[in-house]
Amino acid sequence: MELNFSLSEVAQQRNTAPLIAHVLAEVCEKHSVKPVALRASDRRHHIGRIRNEFFYRALIETPKPKTMIGRMVGVHGSTVAHGAMCHAIDNNLPLPRGYHPSRLNRIRNGQRRSKL
Repeated sequence: MELNFSLSEVAQQRNTAPLIAHVLAEVCEKHSVKPVALRASDRRHHIGRIRNEFFYRALIETPKPKTMIGRMVGVHGSTVAHGAMCHAIDNNLPLPRGYHPSRLNRIRNGQRRSKL
């Protein structure tokens, strides 16, 4: 089995990927909220939508695992997965890495609250 990349190329890709904190800062700046507002204790609807956007962008733009992304705002990795999928569906975006459309059946079949 032949590998078509070098270790230096992999290291370079890792170094150019944005940090989770940078993604968090960009999302907060876009929506004019402070990062502390995205903590799990704040359950207001508009904050949840912003948090889901952060989850989605962090999964798309960084190579970090769901658990590490969740730690940034105090939630479990499964919450990150669900929020990112909901953001993708609500905004007609491609699914984040590691997700298959078959996992979305419950959300698409109305077992998720409708968009307000």
